[in-house]
Amino acid sequence: MSTVATARHPYIEALLKGYEPPHSPLAWLDARRSAALERANALTVPTTRDEEWRFTDISPLIKLPFQPATDVPQLALTDVSRYLVSEAAARLVFVDGLFAPELSETEALPAGVRVSNLAEGLKYDSALIERHLARHVRFDDNVFAALNTCHLRDGALVRVAKDQVHAAPVHLLFVSTRPEIAAYPRCLVIAEAGSGCTVIEDYVALSDGVYFNNAVTEIAVAANARVRHVKLQRESLASFHIANCAVSLAKDAAYASHTVTLGARLSRHNLNVVQDGEGADARIDGLALISGRQLADTHTLLDHAKPNGK
Repeated sequence: MSTVATARHPYIEALLKGYEPPHSPLAWLDARRSAALERANALTVPTTRDEEWRFTDISPLIKLPFQPATDVPQLALTDVSRYLVSEAAARLVFVDGLFAPELSETEALPAGVRVSNLAEGLKYDSALIERHLARHVRFDDNVFAALNTCHLRDGALVRVAKDQVHAAPVHLLFVSTRPEIAAYPRCLVIAEAGSGCTVIEDYVALSDGVYFNNAVTEIAVAANARVRHVKLQRESLASFHIANCAVSLAKDAAYASHTVTLGARLSRHNLNVVQDGEGADARIDGLALISGRQLADTHTLLDHAKPNGK
């Protein structure tokens, strides 16, 4: 059965051209991707007539054809050396949306901290991942989240065990190298009770081409845990970057967000934080330095679902 024939919007049809559903031995994962594909086909793209998008005109994006990469370009570590974070305890690198193990480094991590690509993480943490993956960023009415989820094959996984506090950051580096590529970066951060970590989510480009990054990040912070999240967006000035990030905070958990936007012709960052437990603390900071025809829109929602939050 064609996954494209029922697409409501021609741009979604174009993005799903040639789409082959990923297959997993995990029935729950296949079910979530299938549900996301159904929503992607049913939804339309937002316009400035939609209240939540009235300041973000994505018409330049939907005029351009993009398709996912099918191979990982052969890069040496020297090709991305200027973007590396020397203080990082671990590094995961994705090139045009695909995991590049030869550029990644996770061997120096202490006990209680696991950093891996999602495909590997599903082999040993499937039950935990099932509780969080595609549970915080909802795709029911979000076409970009639906597109990311139906394309979900891999991503970045950071898990910090109970009471483990890790000061050195984890660097998640997403590198774009080619034009006309649609990439679907995915990050899942799980901080168990009493733990702490810093995650740097970093988007860079090795060319000035026109491409599209459609990213989703989910962060679950358990009771009394602390997560510092730094997002650097320094894409090609001709590119498009749309990101959805959702954070769940349990009792007395803390989340600090620091977002720096420098690149992309058009960028949109949706950040939703839910204080699911009493006394949760959320601090959201951002900086955008853009010029010329660049457009950068950050849309934040802080849901005080439980009392005494900050």
